[in-house]
Amino acid sequence: MTGEVLTVCEDDAIFHRYFERQAPELMARLPADWDIVLWGWNFDAPMMLDLGVSFCVVFGEEQRLRQNAEAFQDASVEPYPMRLLSAFGTFCYSVSAKGARALRDFCLPIRPMELRLLWPEPGNKVLLRPAGRLLMAEMFRGRGNAGTNSPPNAERSS
Repeated sequence: MTGEVLTVCEDDAIFHRYFERQAPELMARLPADWDIVLWGWNFDAPMMLDLGVSFCVVFGEEQRLRQNAEAFQDASVEPYPMRLLSAFGTFCYSVSAKGARALRDFCLPIRPMELRLLWPEPGNKVLLRPAGRLLMAEMFRGRGNAGTNSPPNAERSS
């Protein structure tokens, strides 16, 4: 590994007009030991953030977001880094070298696992078949130093 940050984007990612400027600025505000930052997430699934004093569950309207893709690209926003506890969607993220090693070590070997659903109460789990995106989602929960930005800097077109 070279120690460089890797940004991974699927072919249907739509970027905010100032993504190239804002992404490095936001990464500079992340903790020194950060692992991964999601630039967007699936708006059809809940996301959980750590506000420092409590967690916050965020629900989005994916259809409305897609209908407003051009407005999203031109919106006047200054993304703010937030500690990520749970999210689905890996269509656009950056990962540090340390984060890439943590992802590899957590995801391999691929195996059945329990994934907590949203809030951390005991018993709030479901057994899932192995899948890369679900394994990444489970890694966010207290195992890695994950973050996201609000508002998002990327969205998915399909």
